[in-house]
Amino acid sequence: MRENNKNLQSKILSSSEIRLLAAIGFLSARFGLFGQASQIFEGLLPNVPGKPFVYIGLALAKLCIGEYTQAVSILRERGLVAFPDDPELSSWLVIALHYSGHSSVAIKIANDIKSAGDNDDFSRVFQKIFSNQKGRIFPVPPTADSSINAISTS
Repeated sequence: MRENNKNLQSKILSSSEIRLLAAIGFLSARFGLFGQASQIFEGLLPNVPGKPFVYIGLALAKLCIGEYTQAVSILRERGLVAFPDDPELSSWLVIALHYSGHSSVAIKIANDIKSAGDNDDFSRVFQKIFSNQKGRIFPVPPTADSSINAISTS
């Protein structure tokens, strides 16, 4: 019976409710509340099976509390397994790799994204940020403030 309730709950949320929960999750991540952000994004997984933003939210929460290696693991082992060609996930992987001390791998992936010529909005934003930093990925660790609007939830 509990499994049936879980399946029913996954069908109840509207797109506006999903957006609201995603925004709360990103804000929780921004303020270092990984436990709360994690619960929100894990809870959203069944509601948005075709959207990678859930994995980005989980990774961002780790990035915001300085757990860069764990962010890399979330993106590589969960996000990119589910969405292997997603440019948003790859872009966030670049950021996480950079902060985890793997800048050479990060730059290689960033160059691959750039040379792919993907027209995705996030890829264009990432390319602009990357080119404005004269080779640096980001001057400071990222926060959720700018990512809430950059990630598609619909």
